[in-house]
Amino acid sequence: MRGKFTPALAFKSLTPLYDRITELLGFGSPFRRKVLAMADIEDGERILDVGCGTGSLLLNVKRTYSKSEVVGIDPDQDVLTMARAKFEGSGIHAKLVQGFAQALPFPPCFFDLVMSTLIFHHLRTEIKKQAIKEIYRVLREGGRFILADFGKPETLTMAVLLNLGSLFDGRANTKANLEGRLPAFLQEGGFQVTEVGSRYRGVQFLLGRKLSNSSHMRSASSLRPI
Repeated sequence: MRGKFTPALAFKSLTPLYDRITELLGFGSPFRRKVLAMADIEDGERILDVGCGTGSLLLNVKRTYSKSEVVGIDPDQDVLTMARAKFEGSGIHAKLVQGFAQALPFPPCFFDLVMSTLIFHHLRTEIKKQAIKEIYRVLREGGRFILADFGKPETLTMAVLLNLGSLFDGRANTKANLEGRLPAFLQEGGFQVTEVGSRYRGVQFLLGRKLSNSSHMRSASSLRPI
C-alpha cells in the first residue's frame, strides 16, 4: 500500500509489544473506558475507528453494543493482523480495512459515530485537515466524531513530557496539537465542537457533531476555538 505512516509506538520493531506498552503507559483499559463514556453509543449504530491499531477499542465497543456494526481502518498491515487475530480469538466480527484517514474508502453519510484515539498527533497539519474533511463526509447528519488526542499542555510537567514525545512523533506533526489548534481544525471542517470530560494524561476529548447545512450556516458565526 502506498503512502507513509508512523508505525505503532513510532517504531516497527515495537509493534508486537504495542498492547503491553500502552497498558503500562496508562492508555489501555482505563483510557478506552473514558473514550466509550464520551462516545454515548446507542446499540445498533454504525461505528468507525480511524487508526484502529490492534482493535482493542472496537472490541470493547462490540462486546458492550453487540448490535452495532463496527469498522476499523489503519494503514499498518502489521497491527491489522494483530487486530484480526484478536477478533477471531474472541469470536466477534468486525470489518477491518487497510487505508488512510485522509482517503476513507466509505460512502458519504455512512456512519453514526467516528472515533480516533491518539492518531492525529502522528499526522502532518495538512493531513489532519484532510482527515477531518473525510470524517465529516462519511458521517450522517447529526453524527458524532470523538477525537481523543494530546492538546495544549496545561502544566509545565506535561509540556516537558509532550515536547519530549514530539522528538519521536515529529515536531511538525505534533505542533498543532501542542498549540491547541485541533478544535479550530474541527470547526473549519464543519463540526460543532465541544471539549467533553476531563483531560487524561495530556489527552483532551473533543466531540464534533455534524450539523445540517442550514444549522451549520446559522451556527458558524458563533463557533469559537476552545
